[in-house]
Amino acid sequence: MRITKLFLGLIGVGAGALLLNCCIPSREASCPTDHECGAGTVCNLETHHCESNSDLMEPPNNPPPPDMKPCTKQSECADDSACSAELVGQPKCMDESELVYVRIPKDFTEQALCVGATGTHNSPYCTIAEALIKAQGTSVHLRLLPLPSSTTTFGSLDLSATDMGSTAAIFVHGSYDPGTIGSPAELSSVKVSGGRSLTLIDLDLEQSGSDAASCSNGGYLTILRSRIATATGLGINATNCANLTVDRAYIEGNKGGAIRLSGTASHAISNSYIVGNGNINRAEPVITFSDSPGEFDSNTVANNLTKGPRPGGISCSSNGSATKLSNTIVVQNSLSGTEKSQFENSVFCQFSKTVIGTADSLTSSGVLKFDPVFIDPMIGNFRLDPARAENTSCCINAQAPAALSRLLDFWGTKRPARSGSDIGAEEIP
Repeated sequence: MRITKLFLGLIGVGAGALLLNCCIPSREASCPTDHECGAGTVCNLETHHCESNSDLMEPPNNPPPPDMKPCTKQSECADDSACSAELVGQPKCMDESELVYVRIPKDFTEQALCVGATGTHNSPYCTIAEALIKAQGTSVHLRLLPLPSSTTTFGSLDLSATDMGSTAAIFVHGSYDPGTIGSPAELSSVKVSGGRSLTLIDLDLEQSGSDAASCSNGGYLTILRSRIATATGLGINATNCANLTVDRAYIEGNKGGAIRLSGTASHAISNSYIVGNGNINRAEPVITFSDSPGEFDSNTVANNLTKGPRPGGISCSSNGSATKLSNTIVVQNSLSGTEKSQFENSVFCQFSKTVIGTADSLTSSGVLKFDPVFIDPMIGNFRLDPARAENTSCCINAQAPAALSRLLDFWGTKRPARSGSDIGAEEIP
């Protein structure tokens, strides 16, 4: 009897399971409406098959997070973010997870938090060296948080030192706002060599001795949206550097000169102001190219000094490739004693839409003899005055096709703003 009941029970269970399976619509069952679908499924009215609710959920129409919005400089991002380093595309505010944070403690309370710091925004490292040692990887983005006072800096960054980790590509983001007068210096000097890559973004670098930024022995140096100033030596010294890239930089007041390239494999310098460098005791042009091929495009070079007889402007490379100068303003720099020109070795310069002023005696294909009018160079304002007819004649809408594809001018204005781009570091909106 017990065996018979057990057998019948099993038959009942099996029949029930069979009945249950036969009556539940499958995920692929055809359906005209939701009524033909089982629990947790709905009818896809495009395919007319029952599908899971989760398969048909639309992604929420949320706006992009604020740390992913487009930017042209650091001040357009939050303090815990950084404006990215695109040269061609549109920069964006970076996510906090992409950054390693460094700050200078403002008091003993913050100093105590240095122990056990993890490099997040809420637990920043207290030195750049510590950040580079602990944040090892193929590349690292350091965000230097705003300084506690104008009298402190993060000091020097020398990547040839043994205590600077081994990360190959280092990006250092600061808080400099292009064109700001009186912003605090964040770094005093930087050095890169030996195949390592250093990119400075939105940084104010001021040096009271020697060179401000140095690249040598196969290093890679990129300076973007930064100020290089007040060095007793050179603003930028690239000797046997693998590559020097400068875009949207303000290079001023460096007594030893602005830029010297010697034996550097390639360079690209664009959308930058190079003004007020050199001094009356210095005999070398403020920009010197020596066996360093590349592009010098859309820059403004003005009011640079030398004691003579050499000029205060640009010395072109007399060996290797010609120095390419395009869509650039070179005016009001010291003239050479004999030729009365701002250029040295001009036969090795390859000019294209280069405005040199009327005082320069140089006559060469690609130069334009106009005197652009700046708004107020006495206080360091070398922006073109859009109301002056002279600027319309020489510079506005006057660029040749740019040698370098750059989206923004020094100030963050998109090029071109009108029918054509403007000559010099600025695009007048």
